[in-house]
Amino acid sequence: MVRLDAESHERVAMPGRGSTRRSRSYSATLNCGLVLTYEAFTLLPGVGEVVPCYRHGYCTVNELGVVNFPARRDPSRARPRRSQEELLAFLSHCPVTTVHVLRRNRFTLRTVAAAQREGLVEVDLVAGRVALRPTPG
Repeated sequence: MVRLDAESHERVAMPGRGSTRRSRSYSATLNCGLVLTYEAFTLLPGVGEVVPCYRHGYCTVNELGVVNFPARRDPSRARPRRSQEELLAFLSHCPVTTVHVLRRNRFTLRTVAAAQREGLVEVDLVAGRVALRPTPG
């Protein structure tokens, strides 16, 4: 973490932290210890300024800083997309659902559209409804 000098807005390096291939965010530490993060320096409140605090309503800013986050998520930790077979298995338990529920369960719109093209599901995009098509027989 890097601390900002409140008056000159110069960065003061804090020991033990590297900054290789990271995206930058700015932080404001409040009286109560809560740390607020901002994407742009221009949005950062000044030291002593009173800002909304979800714990206490309003608190005073004590310190400003720069926070470095990893630029990308580790690919090994990324959860894989769900297949069309998994979509059909999901819809077998719940034959009518919404696009929102499918997205929360890691089904891509591409997978849903492919299943619709193959005639496996019925999709109503206006209502956001996805239904398993009954098998003829």
